[in-house]
Amino acid sequence: MIRAAPLGLCVLLALAGCKSEKDFIQLARDQRAAWNETADILATIKDEKSMARAKEAFAAKLKDFEAISQRAQALGPPPEGAVARLRDEEFLIRDAFSRLTMEAERVSKLPGGEEFLKQYRSRSQNLFKAVKP
Repeated sequence: MIRAAPLGLCVLLALAGCKSEKDFIQLARDQRAAWNETADILATIKDEKSMARAKEAFAAKLKDFEAISQRAQALGPPPEGAVARLRDEEFLIRDAFSRLTMEAERVSKLPGGEEFLKQYRSRSQNLFKAVKP
């Protein structure tokens, strides 16, 4: 199960790593897109058969998701302007994270769902640390 941290902590973690305003904003947008893609994949899961298909879909996206995490880790603190500009996108960021959390909760309650999600938890931690809502 993916748990959402309090927004304040999330924002502090998000601010931990970007060089320029443009880099930070693009990273946040890429993170949001990755969360939406992940939620889309999770939304397809209804049973063990669809879990197998979802696993294939995640495998195809893994390199993209890891690249986002690596970019986040490589960047330094963001400029003030980036933080201000992202406030305009806060609803979109929160919505994507909420949707992802909701789908993960739903999948965790399916037979085999918790085990399915476990295989992605350690990998996804870096993705979730990249940019928090």
